[in-house]
Amino acid sequence: MLEVRRGSTRRGSTSIDMRKASVMEIDRADKPSTPLRELGEVGPPVITDFVENVSAVDGKTAFIQATVEGKPIAGFKYFKDGNEIFEGGRYKVVTDGETNTVYFCIRKAKPNDEGKYKIVAWNEHGEDSCNIKLFVSGKCFGVLI
Repeated sequence: MLEVRRGSTRRGSTSIDMRKASVMEIDRADKPSTPLRELGEVGPPVITDFVENVSAVDGKTAFIQATVEGKPIAGFKYFKDGNEIFEGGRYKVVTDGETNTVYFCIRKAKPNDEGKYKIVAWNEHGEDSCNIKLFVSGKCFGVLI
């Protein structure tokens, strides 16, 4: 039986604004991936943290993210406005094994990248998912040096 599980310890941060200079200094797409780790008990993955609303700058790298626990390690699927999207071209997936976070990066974000995204974490025991809204604007706040 495949179980769909919603984590009771889920913590969805409300928003992140990548238009701020301090946030934009880190380009996740340029960082090397490190393998995710098995965490928690054997069973379906649980998304324990994600950001519900993300603002990005036109022409810069945007990313949506989810932190996950599970045993065995989860696989991931990504959707935009209900359609599955895959790594390649402007899309890159980066994993951070230290924080057990997966980042879906969109290089050179454009206004048509705005929309509702869904990250699905799955393994042989079931799945969990989170919904994220991405906004893209042409304005950057702060001074870049």
